[in-house]
Amino acid sequence: MKEKGTFSGGILLIVVILMGSVIVPGVGALSPQWAQPELKIDESSEPVILNGELSPAEGKNLYSIPVGAIIQHSSDGITRVFTPEGTQIISAIDAFSKKVPVPSAGLLPVTHVHRVPSGSDIITQNNMTKVYKDEVCILTVLGCWCTEKELPYPSYEGWIEQANNWSIDEIAQFIAYWDVPSSPSSQSDSVIFLFNAIEPSNGQGIVQPVLEWNRHAYRDWTGAAWFVPYQQEGYYSEPIDVDVGDTIKGTLGWNPGLSQWNIIFKNEDSGISTMNWSGCVGYQNNAVFCTLEGYYVDGDSEVPGDTTFYDMRLKDLNLQNVEFNWEEDIDEVAEGYLSGLDVQIYSDSMVTLHTAN
Repeated sequence: MKEKGTFSGGILLIVVILMGSVIVPGVGALSPQWAQPELKIDESSEPVILNGELSPAEGKNLYSIPVGAIIQHSSDGITRVFTPEGTQIISAIDAFSKKVPVPSAGLLPVTHVHRVPSGSDIITQNNMTKVYKDEVCILTVLGCWCTEKELPYPSYEGWIEQANNWSIDEIAQFIAYWDVPSSPSSQSDSVIFLFNAIEPSNGQGIVQPVLEWNRHAYRDWTGAAWFVPYQQEGYYSEPIDVDVGDTIKGTLGWNPGLSQWNIIFKNEDSGISTMNWSGCVGYQNNAVFCTLEGYYVDGDSEVPGDTTFYDMRLKDLNLQNVEFNWEEDIDEVAEGYLSGLDVQIYSDSMVTLHTAN
């Protein structure tokens, strides 16, 4: 049930198609070892309720697990965590665990959300995802999904307004710039996401460099590279701090040799960036977006000011411009809570998402 005030919606030359950038992920991403140890389930283990995201990193709002740990989601609604050798160390109840906003996926239990180091390689094959850093597997996630899922869009579940195009035959680069808008004036717990993104037209995942407001409960702006496969498991790079007025560069570059996207969120003012590599999403038959997403939003004071995405570049494998037109889309439910919503399309390289602020 929808909660009131919550809007939902390739000798091999490895070259990332980024403007002036060549970035190569670890060898582990090229030759993943999918064999797993026998998992020793401890039936006597009492399930717990978690409030922190399961992560091989350490930090506030995180439940740290060993590097190389194996997370297993089972059909009984229990998430179990094992050591790299297969010994169970914890079990948690998904339904009772804390829910957190995940861009383009709605509210997910913390057992399904994972912070990974910047520069990680995230590889999904069927119901298994492996995360590599510096050629070492730092996390394995085993899913139990009887049917493939699609991301919530186009039922929104958080998408307030957007510019989109669902008919991109081929795309290998999507770069967008935008400036960090004014912060929500309310002292509420609203969480805001702003991003450019690529998603397959079948809804089987999304890659997105995301500007975040208050996601980490600090009432400030941060940015991270997010990947959400169809299993609705959220993976995000180590967040970086940004300030109002800073210029953001969101880059999505396809590597044909690895069949992966390089997702980069960069603060142009500080020169600091955070990124990861992700598979699952291909380069053909995709949709593209510039989006304002929000959770726990009840009024105009809980959303940021206008955001203009500019100098946007969409290119194919031959680095030729992709010909397309943006379409505007505003959530009807959001319009019941917010005034001033408007998607202004100037050209294929410039779009403004308006709010009342």
